[in-house]
Amino acid sequence: MRGAEGLVGNEFSFIRCFGYAKRCLRCVSLFFLLFLLFYGAKPSWACTNCGCVAAAHALTRAHVVMEHDTTRLHVTNEFIRHREDFIIRHYFLGEILPAMMRMTEQLTAVAMHQVLGIGMFLDAKQQLEAQRLFQVKVAEAHKDYHSSMQMCSFGTTVRSVAASQRNAEYNAYALSEHLVNRQLLNRTASSNAGPSQDRSARLAQFRQRYCDKKDDHEQFVDFCLASPPATINRDIDYTRVVDRTLTLKADFSDAGLTSDEQDIVALASNLYGHEVFEPIPPDFLSYEKNQPLYLDMRAVVAKRSVALNSFDAIVGMRTEGAKTGQTSEFVRVILRHLGVSDGEAEEMLGEYPSYQAIMELLTKKIYQDPEFYTNLYDKPANVDRIGASLRAIGLMQDMDLFKSHLRNEMLLSQVLELEIDERQTKVQNNIGTLGTAGKRQ
Repeated sequence: MRGAEGLVGNEFSFIRCFGYAKRCLRCVSLFFLLFLLFYGAKPSWACTNCGCVAAAHALTRAHVVMEHDTTRLHVTNEFIRHREDFIIRHYFLGEILPAMMRMTEQLTAVAMHQVLGIGMFLDAKQQLEAQRLFQVKVAEAHKDYHSSMQMCSFGTTVRSVAASQRNAEYNAYALSEHLVNRQLLNRTASSNAGPSQDRSARLAQFRQRYCDKKDDHEQFVDFCLASPPATINRDIDYTRVVDRTLTLKADFSDAGLTSDEQDIVALASNLYGHEVFEPIPPDFLSYEKNQPLYLDMRAVVAKRSVALNSFDAIVGMRTEGAKTGQTSEFVRVILRHLGVSDGEAEEMLGEYPSYQAIMELLTKKIYQDPEFYTNLYDKPANVDRIGASLRAIGLMQDMDLFKSHLRNEMLLSQVLELEIDERQTKVQNNIGTLGTAGKRQ
């Protein structure tokens, strides 16, 4: 109220000053009009003494100027006082500025409260997104790392492939060494005394094990002994001995002798190096001109060993695999899904599946099961894993094919060498004939 009263008082003071100024101006105007009325209409005359009029004019002009200046100063001072005292000190500093400060404080408090709410919303958003991300990753982990039974089948089946492949390589090496020793009349071989002893031992084995009394219109009735029906003619039947059997019960790394090992050695003796060389007396080699004949004999054995290498590799891949890991149990499950009984699976794969048997399952049999294709309707990660497994199996198969091609190239090189050797012999004979005819002339 005090501020309001001060405002009203200042306004009344300003109005009074303005009223006084108006009355003064009216008086001056009236005086000037009266002066013009009484003195302006009279004709002018020569005045010898006009000092009073000039003095009156100067006095009046000075009074008017003074009143004007006073009025202007008073009005200016009143406006300054109105601006400084009322507008700035009282109205702005006393009323507007405190109100603006209080308003600013209120707006700041409200804004901070609103920012607090926005921050809570942001925190809640981040929290919910983090929880959602964790839940998504957990779901993806459960989905991607939950392997399928199909993948387990691959994993358990190939678990012993490396060990079985190593056994195959070693058995091929041992079989090759045994057959080469036979042709070289090694002391540990049955042919150490020469062809006669080799034939005698093989004939005795034939009569006891492979002879069929019904052959040659039953002319072998008196010659054959009691040969088991399961082993008849297995010394000449490659299909029954090797090709039909996925796993041979054979291990040339031990001192034992199994039925399959006897059949394999007998078959190899008939296929490669049926006739062995005669023993060479030491005195025969004492002559220098006879020594190249022994080298020729070893060259023939070397050529036979190249042909024998393919047979050894095939037999080695079909010998028994690793005896650890119990791979046969998992392999039988695969065959059981194909409708093969456990007895048939045992007969087909043997007790310890060979490298050839495992590769037969991984590259052929496993895809004959319809469940293999229905199991592909699985999680994308498992499908990718199965694809990677199939590519790995394909690489293993490609390596086997590469080794087979190498063996074929070696055989072809030997055939080519024999052809060239035969032609070279003919050319040398012709050259020798020409030389003899020239001497005769």
